[in-house]
Order: sequence, then structure tokens, then C-alpha cells
Amino acid sequence: MDFSTEKVKEFIDRCHPYFYYEGYGNRDEEIVMYYRLALEDVRQYLESLLYKEVLEGGYTGAGVSLLLPLEDMNIHVGIETAEDIEGMNGKREPGIIYTPIGKIDMYIYKEIIKEDNNPVRMLYESMIWTLSLIRSALSLEPDGLTEEKGILTEDWLRRYDDFMVVDPLELFRFDSLWGYWGDFFKGIVPW
Repeated sequence: MDFSTEKVKEFIDRCHPYFYYEGYGNRDEEIVMYYRLALEDVRQYLESLLYKEVLEGGYTGAGVSLLLPLEDMNIHVGIETAEDIEGMNGKREPGIIYTPIGKIDMYIYKEIIKEDNNPVRMLYESMIWTLSLIRSALSLEPDGLTEEKGILTEDWLRRYDDFMVVDPLELFRFDSLWGYWGDFFKGIVPW
């Protein structure tokens, strides 16, 4: 299947890691702009997968709902005309599963993990990596964040007078969900 990853790659290349330290300029607008552009690749990829699923599976529709920074992404595609429905097998929509990245069905999950360099996988893996970088940076501070001290919070990002992590995508909110889900994209389903 053909899909574009150019905007996701540009986001990763220009903005990774997606946080910076106070005093090093303001990059909020730049990071958010490239992030929103990267979401265009993600949306196009998922729409293509959903249309493929509908056609191959004989469904009347299918959808995904991704948990993402700043706002969730909800996509639904379907067959709309009576002529289109006539040729279908009468299946409504595939059952969804709740995953660390959102509500998807098994077909979409398998497609996402099958291809290493697809926009969804690239974006989430880079955000998960960024969370680990934030944790590492905070663990270096005196009385810093450790595994025993729990998950990231906004207080941890602003804890030190001379060191503040600026997180314009608010990735810290996803720490407990994504911080330890590296196996998700390897096809190991721990939930």
C-alpha cells in the first residue's frame, strides 16, 4: 500500500525531541505546527487502511479513534448509497478493541504493526521515545524522577528553578499509558 511519511519525518527531524528547556527560546508554535502537519500523514494512511478494510471485509463502515496529544483523532469511513450496500455481505462494522493508542479494530492493528515505517507507528514510537528522554532528563536532577517516584506530572516538569522542561504537546499526560508500551508495536499485546 502506498502512503506518505514525509510530514511525519519532517516533524521528527525538525522537532525531536518534542520538548526543550526553559531559557533556550520558544519553540512551542514550531513544534505544534509540524505536529499538526504530521497528523495529515497519519489521517491519510488510516483512511486508506479503513477503505481497504471495508472493501476487503465486506463491511458497511469502519473507524478508528486515536489518543493523541492536544486532541484525539476520530476517523470513520463507510458505504453510503443503497447500490454500494447491495454488493456487501451485510456486515455492519468490525468490532473495536481498546489499545494504548486508542480504539481500533484488529485489522487496523495488524496493518500498523506489519509495516515498520508507516506514519502511525513512526509518530507514536517517536513520542514514546521522547517520553523516555524526558524521564531521563528529570532523573539527572537532584532528587529527580525515578521509577519508584511514579509517573510524569506537570509538577515534575517545573520542579527546579534552573531547569524546566517545556512540553508544548503535553506528552507528560500520556506517560502512564505509553511510557512502558514498547512491545505494542512489536505485536506483543499485553492488555
